[in-house]
Amino acid sequence: MPLRFVQAILALLLAPAVYFLTIEAKSRVVEELIAASRRNDAAAFAARIDWDAVKNRLKDDLHDARKGGIFTANFGPSEAQIVPVVEHYIRPENVPVVFYFRDKLFKGVPEEDFIESTGFAPPFGFFVTLAYPKTGPGAVSGDMRALRDRLQVRFVFRLSGMTWKVREMHVPLFMVPSQPGPLPDPKTLPKP
Repeated sequence: MPLRFVQAILALLLAPAVYFLTIEAKSRVVEELIAASRRNDAAAFAARIDWDAVKNRLKDDLHDARKGGIFTANFGPSEAQIVPVVEHYIRPENVPVVFYFRDKLFKGVPEEDFIESTGFAPPFGFFVTLAYPKTGPGAVSGDMRALRDRLQVRFVFRLSGMTWKVREMHVPLFMVPSQPGPLPDPKTLPKP
């Protein structure tokens, strides 16, 4: 049997298995993250993120977005501020701050309402896109629905050892602060 034929057969057999395992893993990981969010378990949530990979990819994305010319001139951080902004905000210590603002701005909104879409991220991964909630306080309605389509952040999960972790975070440039700013101290935040 020719080698190319054997390779094609193997690819046909392995592709559905890899796709199925990725889809099954996606459901389990999303459920675990929702449960961690409901418990305000910052440690469990932070453990699912490869912080260095996310920072590096986000810096690259923002530098690329800055090259958009006149259309991006007034949005987000300047070239000189990209690294300080990413280093300031993308840290495991800030997960409790995210939970705090979620509770303050979207109290009672189920975590599932923030999930806009999920899917397969080739070659071996999956993505979860978060957006403003579809229902409850803070939900976008009427003519603002078009804005909701722009206020999205995509998280891409890839295998890291035997664990699925966020390795990429794609954020529109206009949603990124122009410079590092003060954040509440996680140690002094009110407990839920």
